[in-house]
Amino acid sequence: MKIYVFRHGATELNKKGLVNGWLDEPLREEGIQQAEKLRDELPEGIKVIYASTLLRARQTADIINQRFHIPISYHDELKERDWGTLSGKSFEDIENEHGPEYSKAKDFRLEYDYRAFGGESIEEVRNRIHKIIEEIRLAHNDGPVLLVVHGGVLRILNHDYNHKLMDTMPNGQVVEIDV
Repeated sequence: MKIYVFRHGATELNKKGLVNGWLDEPLREEGIQQAEKLRDELPEGIKVIYASTLLRARQTADIINQRFHIPISYHDELKERDWGTLSGKSFEDIENEHGPEYSKAKDFRLEYDYRAFGGESIEEVRNRIHKIIEEIRLAHNDGPVLLVVHGGVLRILNHDYNHKLMDTMPNGQVVEIDV
């Protein structure tokens, strides 16, 4: 089964280089344009859209669905990683507050056993994502599905299904996985 996984359009926190986590914020104009571009480029035949419950993903899914007019199913399991008290901060601020071992995005954002202050570990995120992917596979084994998610979720899915570790995850990025 083919799944298209799309990272929501850009937000203000994304443009400022701040950690979003579970902070809920709307798309900026650039993010709306990214969603509109994907809407026009996706192939026909998508059966359903699954999206995170966070506003930026919901808005992206709604824009894409202006073309498809198919069911959208929102799930907390597709939310971004909860970064706890690190949410809303820049990596520079994190380094200044907690030391360099917490600031290196390339290192700790991809570290699977790292747990943000009061947030989730990657393994916790992975477990909830795999749970919903299995539910989607069982419900929609007949055709392509679109997921509208976040950079961390996209990174995990691309790693686990395509065996590729992506260092950067731009807004508006789409990855195909086969489940």
